[in-house]
Amino acid sequence: CPGDDGIIANAEKDILKAKDAGYTGICWDFIGYRNYQSCDCEECKKKLDAFLSADSSHDMNAFYRMQILSLYSKLYGLSKKLAPEMLVICHCHPVFLPDPFLEHKVMVDYCGMTVSWFFRPHWGLDKVRKYTEETVSDRNSFNNSIGMPMIGIYNSGTMSSHAKDAKRISEEIEIVAKSGARAVMICELGDILSNPETSRAVKDSLEQFRERK
Repeated sequence: CPGDDGIIANAEKDILKAKDAGYTGICWDFIGYRNYQSCDCEECKKKLDAFLSADSSHDMNAFYRMQILSLYSKLYGLSKKLAPEMLVICHCHPVFLPDPFLEHKVMVDYCGMTVSWFFRPHWGLDKVRKYTEETVSDRNSFNNSIGMPMIGIYNSGTMSSHAKDAKRISEEIEIVAKSGARAVMICELGDILSNPETSRAVKDSLEQFRERK
């Protein structure tokens, strides 16, 4: 639950651990709701009732959106307080279905949004292009945040049935490069390094991406 105060206490330990290890940034992931829209714990129900009672124009989605954004803001403030020089990055997952492009409101330095799905059936390239354009569009309410398209790659072990060939990987990175994106996120590193064809495709494509920058 994004409203659980224990999250901040745990996050503080993680931030300090990353700082002490010499990392230059920290990345938050899996901030959201497992059902992609709400939390039904007793504390959330009480807060939601109070929220709706306070203003008749309020709706349930606004409350649950506020909880996610509030948590991101707290984490950002805590990160910059404990380690001002570290970059704060996130991957917006799980998606918040009432507002699927919530990343434009999230308080981070670099905000990653999935533009290419890990699992089969893989998203069509038109959807990859649409989500990439939306991610890099300059309309963040937190003005310092940079939209960062995230490309998903699984191809080993139990995930081998979801593999993308080198051509498909190159096409997806090419879409991101042409979008004018200032950053790109690719997951998962183990799957990339375990497959020579995938490694080569990612390396070659990223070299072209860097040259265009």
